[in-house]
Amino acid sequence: MDIFSCITWAYRGIFALTAALFLINIARHECFTKKLLGVIVTLPLLLRLFGVK
Repeated sequence: MDIFSCITWAYRGIFALTAALFLINIARHECFTKKLLGVIVTLPLLLRLFGVK
């Protein structure tokens, strides 16, 4: 495995962790507006994670 694929997997791991933490935070909130804002923030992270630009 070369350095570029290692960096790509590390990059995807960081984005996956960040998206998972946002989703956990969304699930814990009761307020609908905070959930909506969390989805707005999480959606670009998930799109970037799955390679949709």
